[in-house]
Amino acid sequence: MVILLAACVVILAAGWRYYRTPLLERSASQEHRLFSGGGRIGLTVGFAALVLFLTNVAYLVRKLATSWHFLGSLRGWLRLHVASGLLGAAMVALHSAFLARSELAQVCIQALAVVLVTGAVGYWLVRLLPRTAAGELKTPAELEDELMAFVDEIRSAVLYDPEAVRLLQELVDDAAVKAPAALRGTLRDLRRARARVEYLARAASHSPTVDWRAVRPVLRRMRRLTRQAVVLRHAGRLIDTWRGLHRVVSIIFVLTVLLHVVWAFQRGF
Repeated sequence: MVILLAACVVILAAGWRYYRTPLLERSASQEHRLFSGGGRIGLTVGFAALVLFLTNVAYLVRKLATSWHFLGSLRGWLRLHVASGLLGAAMVALHSAFLARSELAQVCIQALAVVLVTGAVGYWLVRLLPRTAAGELKTPAELEDELMAFVDEIRSAVLYDPEAVRLLQELVDDAAVKAPAALRGTLRDLRRARARVEYLARAASHSPTVDWRAVRPVLRRMRRLTRQAVVLRHAGRLIDTWRGLHRVVSIIFVLTVLLHVVWAFQRGF
């Protein structure tokens, strides 16, 4: 992947003058046979993008073959999935010479943009999920126990503030909820948890009994744990919704790419 990234940078640097040339003047350029969508370099990066997208789809196959451990870990395949998607998008930009001229190419670019956005959101959600050192997903009980250890450290710093004590208890109560929450409440609960921790941080910074410098790293870890608790509570419906959307737009994108390839061959490229 590093080699492919370096190749993209080299091609971008070599064809920079052509890519900046207005569309109507490109056909008269000496570099048109190299960097246009039907040129030598343009076609090469186009086929490379196709291979990368097929590699990207292979991640879905690996997820289905959960017992095939000899193929490598799912975490490694996820990294490959992300890297191949981003590099494939970069090569699509080079293949099109940064201009989608046909309606089919515009549909491909739009579908790719939606795939990238939904993929980025999904990767962010997966990264938010709490995991053990071995990479396994933590249970709500494990997360609650970890949070309670920090709560006891914070409580002594905010005892002078009744509102802070109340908010601290609400964080504990929310972490103890095991029932799955509605999808629409995810952002609301994230904002609420963040506001609570921020209030606790302000209260602890003015504590007359506890040194703020000792409490600050504890609050930082508590902020991360409360965010993970919210995501874990909403994770089932949230990730199912995201996967459904990402899968649909990915299928649309693959179909448009295949149509684009067929259309290109029919035109003799």
